[in-house]
Amino acid sequence: MFFDNWTELWNILLKGIIIYPSVILLLRLTGKRTPSTFNIFDWIITVAFGTLVGSFLITKDISLAEGFLALGLLNLLQFLVTWISVRSKTFAKLVKSQPVLLFYEGEFYPEALRKTRIAEVEVLQVARQNGIGSLALVEAVVLETNGGISIIKKVDNQPADVLENVKVLKR
Repeated sequence: MFFDNWTELWNILLKGIIIYPSVILLLRLTGKRTPSTFNIFDWIITVAFGTLVGSFLITKDISLAEGFLALGLLNLLQFLVTWISVRSKTFAKLVKSQPVLLFYEGEFYPEALRKTRIAEVEVLQVARQNGIGSLALVEAVVLETNGGISIIKKVDNQPADVLENVKVLKR
């Protein structure tokens, strides 16, 4: 059957019209972190958010108040985790991964590449995308907490102090 009755279709339409601007408002209230590049916790929250919105739209057993409460709870959890993470390095390490050094001073770190499941050719691709024609111009390559790869170019007589919090696995 194409659909059971018009009331259910109107219910979904009305819920969608109400929930869509509400989700936009909630995401704006939580700041720019939510729609940015994700770490694993942000990704989980985003998937859960989408699941809740989808369930809310098509399930007639979920009231408007229940849908808003569930979305509000997820927003609160995300806020609390990020708030505590900023204030506690130990907690931050539990919920977020550390950046990992993949290449440093002319050498790939095979153990780091293996554990992060990144091939050397992927590092070369990122170097090319950053306009780098030779790894001799690269000080370091880091797999960031959001899954992106950063290239730090060599600068004469200047240490790469941005590598302080980067995890170094065996060479």
